[in-house]
Amino acid sequence: MKISPLLLLPVFLICSTAKSGQPVYDIPKIDGVSIDGNGADWGESGFRVNALASETGQVRDPQDLDAKFRLGWDEQGLLVWVTVRDNQVTVADEPQSLSQKDSIELFLGSKAGEPHYFEVVAGPGADSKSAAIPPFLIDHSRPPLTAKPKAEVVSTRTADGYQVEARLPWENLSITPKSGMELGFQLYVNDTDNRGPQLALTWFPRHRTSTSPKAMQQIRLAAKPSPAVITAQRTSLDQGRPRVDIFGTKELLGKKITVTSKGETIATGKFQELTGRATASFLIPRSAAEISCAGAGSNEVDFSNLDDLVSNGIKSAALVFKPSVFSGEKFPPCDFDQPAEMEKSLGKCTFTPTFYDAEYHEVKTASKPGLYGAIVEVKTSGGEIFKRYVTLYRTPENLDWKLAKIHVQSAEFPPELGLNPATIAEQTKNVGDFFRDEMRTGLNHGSSAAIQFAALAGTKVNAATPKDLNRPYILNQKWWYGLKKQTGNIRTDYYVHLPAGYEKDPARKWPLILFLHGSGERGYDIKSVQDTGLPHDLDRKPDFPFIVIAPQCSPGEWWSPLELNDLLDRVETSYRVDADRVYLTGLSMGGFGSWLLATEYPHRFAAVVPICGGGDPDDVQCIKDLPIWVFHGAKDEAVPVQRSMEMVEALKKIGGNVKFTVYPEAHHDSWTQAYATPELYDWLLQQRRNSTGNGPPAEAPDPDHRHARAEAAHPH
Repeated sequence: MKISPLLLLPVFLICSTAKSGQPVYDIPKIDGVSIDGNGADWGESGFRVNALASETGQVRDPQDLDAKFRLGWDEQGLLVWVTVRDNQVTVADEPQSLSQKDSIELFLGSKAGEPHYFEVVAGPGADSKSAAIPPFLIDHSRPPLTAKPKAEVVSTRTADGYQVEARLPWENLSITPKSGMELGFQLYVNDTDNRGPQLALTWFPRHRTSTSPKAMQQIRLAAKPSPAVITAQRTSLDQGRPRVDIFGTKELLGKKITVTSKGETIATGKFQELTGRATASFLIPRSAAEISCAGAGSNEVDFSNLDDLVSNGIKSAALVFKPSVFSGEKFPPCDFDQPAEMEKSLGKCTFTPTFYDAEYHEVKTASKPGLYGAIVEVKTSGGEIFKRYVTLYRTPENLDWKLAKIHVQSAEFPPELGLNPATIAEQTKNVGDFFRDEMRTGLNHGSSAAIQFAALAGTKVNAATPKDLNRPYILNQKWWYGLKKQTGNIRTDYYVHLPAGYEKDPARKWPLILFLHGSGERGYDIKSVQDTGLPHDLDRKPDFPFIVIAPQCSPGEWWSPLELNDLLDRVETSYRVDADRVYLTGLSMGGFGSWLLATEYPHRFAAVVPICGGGDPDDVQCIKDLPIWVFHGAKDEAVPVQRSMEMVEALKKIGGNVKFTVYPEAHHDSWTQAYATPELYDWLLQQRRNSTGNGPPAEAPDPDHRHARAEAAHPH
């Protein structure tokens, strides 16, 4: 995977009233403001923020995109007035997709860092070509707000863009405003031009405010405002050192800027013009530093996200052996796929691989052909150490890829390509040469070929094993799970919800739901799992009668049936679980994982609820008697509804016990409607493993038939 040359770390904006820690900005009280979309009654009042930049420090020419806003407050709520200059306004077609087009996102919380906040998403308003889309409100609080949040929002078009005026009611947060009260606030200005990549300008440069209340600025209700913010600041890593880039309004051009550390000046410079703005840039050490400039105040550099920055860079970068398919006993060298770009950001990294053969023996050389694995310790210039896992394959004999011949017979290509079958049959040599050259190139850029060849060379076809479980990536993941388990490299974090009354009756056993999240929630922050799908709604359901276990998949990996099965073994030992009422559900990547886990362990579950996922229709015989309720959105662009349809149709053909719900207007987020369906939980409680014909097998399954999966095509 190619990554950006610069890995960016957010820091605080300049112009704060605080000298240390997160700054606090004073917001003045303003009376007499009507929410009408033009801001005329603000006069010169309000706390002003006149400089915004993206998380990565990207800005556009002010004639293309520029934004500023003001904040105030009254007895009813927080007042916000945003003006956006945008030479090309794009609009959404429904409230749920507002944030994917030009829009404003506003977040207000009881205090920065506390999980008691809500979001308002507003579009650019109506014009002669498009109607106004009503704002979309989202409750991010834990526990949820006592009532659905509401807001006054009016958007209007202007000659060069649009503006949004809003009042965010205090009653949403059940607070009474008073001077001195501190709150959390965040703002995004989303811009999309010609279907290109979206740029999001933000005030506080931390990402994922929807899942992290720490990604908000601290504001304080007051009588007078803090000085206007006229700069935005972002930090990237340059050769392992932080580099601070500062963006300001043109009035700062030529002004001096100073960087100090431990009381000493370590750098000075002046604002210069770039893309219509005043900019300055400095390299600084990884130690406490403060940046100040005349007329713009000062603030400390925040290094709190440095560990995440480095970690995410290492984990997302492709680590390769060149080549991954090799001959001879000597293992090939290891490096990043884009070493120059990684060195520009993280500095020089060192790699220490430990090699294992197919039987999990640590080896120094590849003494025999076949599968090998490398656990690679990556050490950064800053001293951080990370582990990466790479598959290799040694060929029995030396192969000259330039002379290799690959015969492609009966090749079938998608009809959408418009290829002539007769021509393909005539040109089989050229087709084979094309795939040979593509394969040869790929050997130096990843492990795909090694995974494929190792599986094709070593797989023993067993008719009793579902075809989906004999795929190369599944076998590869199974092998790695065993090695990671042996070497102590398995980490499975999970969120637990216990039903009300669980502690009162120590003899009672409870039904359990295993929930599998999508690819966007992978990582080491369990809160992101709590904020999506089924766990997101549990606080609204005090009488929810299930134990819920929601594990988190590691970064860059996919759901492993072996690992999930082991997790269920531990959970059933740790909690009072009714083993005959264990249910499985998941969304997107978790929907794929639900189909696969059910296919491999059908006797473990009483029912399965896959949402916007898919599987292999050839394997449905394994789950013929398992009650399954499938959900999908008809307008899903990420996982086409056909992926669910083909599984449902295959089950119906063999008399399977399957229900199918398609939401005609839903996109990928069909899980919101699915998990809000009361009948779903009534249906689950009616399903018991021993009463559905899917009871435990007469004897334990052959452990050699347990396989895991790495489905590289899962989009979410």
